[in-house]
Amino acid sequence: FLAIAVDSSGATTGALTTPFALAITLGLSTLIGGKESEEHAFGLVGVMSAGPILAILAVSLFGGYTSLSAASTQAASMEGILAPLLAVAPLCFKDSLLALAPIATLFFLYNAFRFKVPKSELRSIIAGLFLTLFGLVFFLTGVHAGFLEMGRIIGMQVAEHSPALLIIVGFFIGMIVVLMEPAVHVLGQQIETVTAGHIPVKLIRATLSGAVALAIALSMVRIIVPSVHLAYFLIPGFLIAVILSFFSEPIFVAIAYDAGGVASGPMTATFVLAFAQGAALMIPTADVMSDGFGVIAMVAMAPVLSLNLLGVLFRYRRLKAERLPAETKSTALPIAAQLCMAATVNRGSADAVVRLAREHGAAGATILLGRGGSFASTFTLPLSTEAVMPEQEVVVMVLPYATAQAVQRALEEAPELRAQISSLPATAMVKVYPAQPSAE
Repeated sequence: FLAIAVDSSGATTGALTTPFALAITLGLSTLIGGKESEEHAFGLVGVMSAGPILAILAVSLFGGYTSLSAASTQAASMEGILAPLLAVAPLCFKDSLLALAPIATLFFLYNAFRFKVPKSELRSIIAGLFLTLFGLVFFLTGVHAGFLEMGRIIGMQVAEHSPALLIIVGFFIGMIVVLMEPAVHVLGQQIETVTAGHIPVKLIRATLSGAVALAIALSMVRIIVPSVHLAYFLIPGFLIAVILSFFSEPIFVAIAYDAGGVASGPMTATFVLAFAQGAALMIPTADVMSDGFGVIAMVAMAPVLSLNLLGVLFRYRRLKAERLPAETKSTALPIAAQLCMAATVNRGSADAVVRLAREHGAAGATILLGRGGSFASTFTLPLSTEAVMPEQEVVVMVLPYATAQAVQRALEEAPELRAQISSLPATAMVKVYPAQPSAE
């Protein structure tokens, strides 16, 4: 039950739960504000992962289940291409509808009495719900009709050919599968939004890829070597991660525990788990119930440990920079050699502007939210005669003149952003106060 319990923590933070939880925390942190709003935007997914572990262990403890055993059986196969899909599609549609219905019902009830979302935005939300529903149906149908079986067959064939090769294949599968997780991209977008590009998303993804690859490789070692138990990896791994969290940057701690649930999403919970179980079937010394499970727990632990370590390195670099002498601390250009640029875009386009600016030499930007636009772009709320300006975002950057020209050209060559660009010398934004005479 230990392997099943820790695996369930990652399996429950999947394609539907993780983006919804990330959106909730981002909305609440934005509403509350404050200097710790960045830290508050993460962490809920990590907290959610602890519930399933405690629940499954409680069932094992109080239900009297001391051990489980299973015999190796050959999975039944269906002939044809459409037959397997048509057999599981109705059940997948039912499960997906039951999963979305409570969330959608709660939103529409609140919208009727409290939110009063504009009709244009409400239509987008309804369209998104339908796309989510059919996306889940297609994904789950593919998983049950063939994706699981593919992972199991690969695991069986590689283990039969060479058990040692499992470690290498598992490593490369881990590098790839985490980048295929939809929630990893959602987490990356939120990190970029909250930190305004301060934490590079590519660095986060590379760290996750390497950590998950190592975790799956070690899981294959556990299957091959019977004396290596799951607790040998999980207990020291999480213990080191907890210790590192006291020395890491606070925002990295929240991101790390969220990433544990994000990395162990639907791709890992289906393909990698089936791959491990297929390998355990072919290894004579392995047990499917004890060794076939646990790989999701290893994948969930790897991001927590690796990102906390990355946070320690970021904190060390920051503290080292703060200890530098004043004359060597900053290599920034004088304020007179810089330009303050503001790009006003429609809501949702600021992240694209920041990415484009960083590609052309900008170090970062500040995103401001507001309302504005021409009179023709206003809309009127129901039961009201007040005209409301659409929500817009303003991306503010302080850049050297050459970089500012490159960024402006890039924005002008991206008409889909519809950026309204304005700029001033940085000196116009700064007021220098004369030194006050000493009280003596």
